[in-house]
Amino acid sequence: MYGALTNRVAATRPITLRSVNGPTVTVIQGVSGVWNGAVRCVYLTNGALISGFTVTNGGTRDAGDYSQERSGGAMWGESTSAIASNCVITASSSSGRGGGVVFLTLLDCVVTGNSAVYGGGAFMCALTNCVVTNNIAYDGGGARDSTLDHCTVNGNVARSSGGATMNSTLNRCGLTNNRSWDIGGGAYGGSLTQCVLIGNGSGTGGGGAFRVTLNNCTVAGNWSASGGGAAYSTLNNCVLAGNSAGNAGGAAQDCTVNNCTVTGNSAAVGGGVQASSLNNCIVVENTASTGPNYAGSTLNYCCTTPWPNGGLGIWWPTRC
Repeated sequence: MYGALTNRVAATRPITLRSVNGPTVTVIQGVSGVWNGAVRCVYLTNGALISGFTVTNGGTRDAGDYSQERSGGAMWGESTSAIASNCVITASSSSGRGGGVVFLTLLDCVVTGNSAVYGGGAFMCALTNCVVTNNIAYDGGGARDSTLDHCTVNGNVARSSGGATMNSTLNRCGLTNNRSWDIGGGAYGGSLTQCVLIGNGSGTGGGGAFRVTLNNCTVAGNWSASGGGAAYSTLNNCVLAGNSAGNAGGAAQDCTVNNCTVTGNSAAVGGGVQASSLNNCIVVENTASTGPNYAGSTLNYCCTTPWPNGGLGIWWPTRC
């Protein structure tokens, strides 16, 4: 369709391509790898729909147009009006964006075992009721610059930022056991609403989330060197529980924490929070050698102990 990269299947008109017996027995296979002989699995024009296939072993060139010839190892769409449903998208790679898919809407799909520089599983896609698992990228192991609704994002890896997602909007998703070598083991950037972040980890900061806005989320059992639950983030009506770090088990480094419960987190310094601002929060039963519940933070109208210096309207735990 563009340049020298070929596609195994190219839907150049807005048709529906549907398998008879589903993805367990119906396969579209490209030529994997990042080289001039690679073949992408599927190209979809605007309005085209593909359903019920395993799409596997696709690849891209390592030269040429970055968006058109080096992105979307398994599937490439002209826009999110191109749709893939009930597909397994796996074992594909790109030298640019979206080892699995770019520029598509995905419905009830599994995106697994793909790799890229940006967005190992998906890049600039809209995903609903999907499973995104075991993908790898430099940034955005599972997905980058995408929208995810009711998705499971598990076991993805980023060599830099955003083990699960980067700069994405998530609604009612579960982010579990994702990793980043640097920051944002779960999510880096973007916003998460009514999501659960469990067991994610990062090497430097923000085991659960880094530079993210979290609304009505549960952040539990994540870990990092600093900010086991979150770092440089805004948390509204969230629960931070059982996270761990060297500094700030729950939240660290300029987090703004509003109407949250912070409990059962642990660190060497600032078991609950460190260097953050808290409003109308419960911060109790965290552990650390220095500052079990908080360190170097401002707490307004919060329930905690001991009584902090500064802040407004502080109550003891017995009055929470």
